[in-house]
Amino acid sequence: MGRNIKEYSKNKRDDVTIYKVNVGKEMNIASHFDLLGVPAIAFLKDGQLIILEYGIKSAKTLKKLEEEYFGK
Repeated sequence: MGRNIKEYSKNKRDDVTIYKVNVGKEMNIASHFDLLGVPAIAFLKDGQLIILEYGIKSAKTLKKLEEEYFGK
């Protein structure tokens, strides 16, 4: 997933920030978002969870999700 996120980050919107979190070490974050599995992608806006996506996503799919949840 890391490679896909790195590729996606080259073409993402400027107002999108990406954080990679090891939920094994940061269990409080996993608990806060009620993560049921990994990998997981959390989309937040103004600190509020919009949607939680599970599974490996390609860079192209990440871009489509960005456009779906945040517009073009």
